[in-house]
Amino acid sequence: MKLAFSSVLALSAALVLGTAGCKKQSATANSTTQLDAPTQAVAAATAAPLPAQQINDALAAYKKGNLLDSVTQLQQIKQSTPMTGAQLLDLNRSINDVINDLYARAAKGDAQAQQAIEAYKNTHHH
Repeated sequence: MKLAFSSVLALSAALVLGTAGCKKQSATANSTTQLDAPTQAVAAATAAPLPAQQINDALAAYKKGNLLDSVTQLQQIKQSTPMTGAQLLDLNRSINDVINDLYARAAKGDAQAQQAIEAYKNTHHH
């Protein structure tokens, strides 16, 4: 019984020491990765505009009267831009606001709004 307990104790100690050794190697590897992370973040930020900027650009186009372009831009952002949950929520709210406004305009006979709604329906359902 003492031999079994001693074996378990020795095995546990070996695992702890072995794991500590792995952590040192892992920490060294992580420090190299951490040095690369800011560089990668800067490269990613300069390569493509942030979702918030893309959404703002689409909404600015909408306010300028480019209804069809803005709806297309919002749909493209949703389909092709990686986003966090909060960014996706903001995008969905923006799309809902635009679509609601388009329906109000279309109800008053705005042909451009009607065209933008049709484009939204075609891209949204396909």
